[in-house]
Amino acid sequence: AASDVYKRQLVELMMAMLATAILALIVGLMLFYGWMAWHQNVASVQMQRDATLAMRTIAKEIRRTPMNGITAGSALICTNVAGSVSISQRGRDLELVANASPAFPLIRDAVTYFNTSTNANGSVTVALNLDTGNDSSNITTNYIIYSRN
Repeated sequence: AASDVYKRQLVELMMAMLATAILALIVGLMLFYGWMAWHQNVASVQMQRDATLAMRTIAKEIRRTPMNGITAGSALICTNVAGSVSISQRGRDLELVANASPAFPLIRDAVTYFNTSTNANGSVTVALNLDTGNDSSNITTNYIIYSRN
């Protein structure tokens, strides 16, 4: 009779331990997936911030360069009275080189495609595709150039 009581208590204890283990697993998975979502969101925000900064820098260089000083293609070269600025993709980075100084990375480890072209209406089209592995963005912006000369 006493052994039957112990067996029942042992079964109850094992069931309680199983329920606790399942609950702990569920809570752990919720924390893990919450952390993963936070990490992906941080990467996405950084990518968008870097893309915004890069496009502002590109727009600034385009706007301060006369149309005949712009060479478009896989590298954007803007030559004006202040010198020459080159923006190009190297690997997965987008780099800016001003007046033959060391390269300054505008975007790191996210660029999958960068190209520029000039249009007959006096504008430059900039295509920039980014991918962090968690998020991707295709940005195509048309900047109108106003020559200051």
